[in-house]
Amino acid sequence: MTDQRRGLYRRRDDPATVETMSPKWFAAVMGTAIVAVGAGGSGAERAVAAGAAAGAATLLVALTGALAYRCAADPRGIAAELRDPATFAFVGTVAMGTTAVSAALHATGLGGAWVADALWCAGTMLGVVTWSVALIRQSIAQRTCDSPAALLAVVPPMVSAATGGAMAQGLAPGTLRDAASVVCAGFAIAAAAGVATVGRGVLGRLLSDGLPAPIARPALWIPLGVVGQSIAAVSHLAPRGVAAGFTIVAGTVAAGAVASLAAITVATAYRGLPYSAAWWSFTFPLGTCAVGAHAAATATGWSWLHVVGTGVWIALCAAWATVAAATVRAVLATTVRAGAAAVRPARSGHRGARRAGLDRTAGLDPCRRSAADGYGMDTLRFEIAGSLAAAPTDTADDVHRLRLGDLVDTSDELTERDRRHAGDPDLAVLVGLPNVDDRGP
Repeated sequence: MTDQRRGLYRRRDDPATVETMSPKWFAAVMGTAIVAVGAGGSGAERAVAAGAAAGAATLLVALTGALAYRCAADPRGIAAELRDPATFAFVGTVAMGTTAVSAALHATGLGGAWVADALWCAGTMLGVVTWSVALIRQSIAQRTCDSPAALLAVVPPMVSAATGGAMAQGLAPGTLRDAASVVCAGFAIAAAAGVATVGRGVLGRLLSDGLPAPIARPALWIPLGVVGQSIAAVSHLAPRGVAAGFTIVAGTVAAGAVASLAAITVATAYRGLPYSAAWWSFTFPLGTCAVGAHAAATATGWSWLHVVGTGVWIALCAAWATVAAATVRAVLATTVRAGAAAVRPARSGHRGARRAGLDRTAGLDPCRRSAADGYGMDTLRFEIAGSLAAAPTDTADDVHRLRLGDLVDTSDELTERDRRHAGDPDLAVLVGLPNVDDRGP
């Protein structure tokens, strides 16, 4: 089959690259780069920062190539994701990942100043696009996304303001430096306006519906990144008195947010926190607090903030190691399953599908809620190699994708169904890392 059937049944030549690659994975670039940007001045920290900067740059190149390949191989799928506000928001991670790598290279001196400047410009321009599109959609009352991940589309200008403000400090005093500071201040104001506009819907949904499903809860950390980056931006761009006052207020908010989010995360992990790309939300927002603390310490002269920044950075490194290890395990497991699906002989008929509960009339109740809410899993797919009676026109080399875009709930019943699917000998089921929409970086 081809994309003529509205993307429900699509021939897939490279399942590990074409179908599973999406902008959300640039959150890994953000989380790695912030390790370099948030490091202090000690020798050990600088050594770790250099490694993180090199790793983030390498990851940026690799993921950019993979995303470009998917754009060429699956243009209709990419276009559909861009039209959906819930998935479009993740384009912001591409912008912020690029800008974060720019800041990492600038902080460590790797790659040359022109490379860092070029990446900052590219990331900033893309961030302005995502910010503009998100607010235009909001203003004309199109379907919008009100999960915490929605902020990813409007936060990039704040990242550009914080990183650009730091880079501007290296310029000689004069017109150019002043102009750069004014531009960065404009980005910060624009980002604040965007966050306020989109954040109303996000806050309203949290107040009305409570916490999202466990798989989406890591995205709750995303707003913390706005606070950390705003502290850094104000510290770089505002007078000392303003920076000091803002640091006290925003720092208090950040401390309370970290304590609350940590409690929610620990409680969720105790009950079961499924891995997804959302786990990278534990890294970048936390890292921005380290960056903000160091920037505020320099701007205000409060040296104790450097100690706070170093402590937060150590916690960041621990979070990064945990998330990176989980990602590697998931990638390896998914690759193995993809290879097994490629060599497993196709089975005709629908006995296997019926036994695994994969009939298309399995009682899924779509569209009762928006995919943007915490319960939605917009790109969760059960991908079964072979032909199914549920799709009698499929051929053996096609993949039947059962889309669970707007499920009312990601309940334990569905989790148990996942396990039954994965254990069925008649089906090659790819469920996991690249197929779960996490609602956040």
